[in-house]
Amino acid sequence: MFDTSPPCRCAHCTPSETSPTAGEDSYYFNSLVNWDYDYGHPYHPPILNSATMQNGHYFALSPSAESSRAQALDEADVWTNPLLEVGHGMSLPPTPESEASKPESEQRRTVSTAFNADAGPNPEYPADIQLVSSDDVYFYVSTAVLNACTDNRFTDALSGPAVPSRGFPCKRVPERADVLNILLHVAYGISPSAFAPSLNTLTDAIGRLSTYGLDPRTYVAPNRPLFELVRAQAALAPLHVYSVAASHDLFPLAQAVSQHLLSYPLSTMTDAQAAAIGALYLKHLFALQHRRMSTLRELLEQPPQFHPATEGCDYGAQRSIARAWSAAAATVVSEGRPDTSVSAIEDTFRSLRAGLTCTECKKTLEIRVRKAVVEWTMTSTTI
Repeated sequence: MFDTSPPCRCAHCTPSETSPTAGEDSYYFNSLVNWDYDYGHPYHPPILNSATMQNGHYFALSPSAESSRAQALDEADVWTNPLLEVGHGMSLPPTPESEASKPESEQRRTVSTAFNADAGPNPEYPADIQLVSSDDVYFYVSTAVLNACTDNRFTDALSGPAVPSRGFPCKRVPERADVLNILLHVAYGISPSAFAPSLNTLTDAIGRLSTYGLDPRTYVAPNRPLFELVRAQAALAPLHVYSVAASHDLFPLAQAVSQHLLSYPLSTMTDAQAAAIGALYLKHLFALQHRRMSTLRELLEQPPQFHPATEGCDYGAQRSIARAWSAAAATVVSEGRPDTSVSAIEDTFRSLRAGLTCTECKKTLEIRVRKAVVEWTMTSTTI
């Protein structure tokens, strides 16, 4: 009988087709449809037995199959993705698009939580313009609200370039998002306290108010949100706040922060700081410190009153108490500062009680100390 079965095409029985060498990768082709690529592994010749050969499940690549495989590799760019399975109906992932190439409706935007298209601070005046900060945050606002609160038109000050946009007009503003947020809250007459703005952000916003037609003396006034926020943090950088207040002639704010400058060494102030404050407000600071020290000296100048002489305490003993008081007063004044505390005064003079045996002397000393302390607390601590 003659064997009519088709000739075997395996790697062992086909001498005309070269088997993979040890320097090549191993490829396994499954039913000439799906093939797996062992990338980067050492060469291991496939062990094919009669069972697998009869099933016809594995085949060594013929030259034509090798050519088809190479073409598929070039088309699928498998070299950059060795785990990709190339087969029938294979589709490659699309190349990611940049945000700039996407339609505007699909682009990602950072939008203000307080001023957005869905919910604004004033529902009666819906947004009709977008403002884009220098760091690309979008604010949806109403031109009617902005223009109503300014002495010139707020939107007229928007000299930045227009931003291409569908729907609302879009204008770029040369302000950071945190500063623009404060300016818009001021224009809408609401407090930005929910955002916990920093002191630098608040003072930067004050410096930009007049640019957009917002009068600083109107919006940085006592009981106004911006005034109260700055005053609450003024102790962190009192000279900076005082300088900002002075440069915009905000006397109430300068007065509020001046109490934190009672003992500021004015001699250490730089020329730039002095120029920013200006002569008038610098004079206010000098006068405040001088007035406080002069008042302290006057309050402690008079010793306790003498009481009628007794057998145990004559005028000579009371004069000794007066001298001790004068010495203590000189110490307080020489070592004191415009912000000398009440406790420092009390501790210094009440220490004189330790050497007293006369009840009347102790009483007059206590009255004198209390009087000095009360008058010191009533002395103004602001410009």
